[in-house]
Amino acid sequence: MLLHGHPRTSATWHRVAPRLVEAGFTDRAAGRTVDCPLLLLWSSRDDLVRLVGDPLAVWRPWATDLRGHGLDCGHHVAEEAPAVLTAALLDFLRPGPVG
Repeated sequence: MLLHGHPRTSATWHRVAPRLVEAGFTDRAAGRTVDCPLLLLWSSRDDLVRLVGDPLAVWRPWATDLRGHGLDCGHHVAEEAPAVLTAALLDFLRPGPVG
């Protein structure tokens, strides 16, 4: 488990990240997708959009039911915009019509 602010978190992430990327390429080559609803939220004041473009466009080939949007905050979403994040999560998890 990676704990935000823990001194070893960054070192752990950098050790694990290459394996995650490799697994992603393997899954993509095999045509695997995420077939359950997927919520993608990101900070609109961080550098993600500058680095990858539209995050939804990046994930769209992977997910059959993709939803999401940027949140008006910096890198630490849960700390900087807890009410907005909570509202987005509750909206996503709220049961919809059956059938």
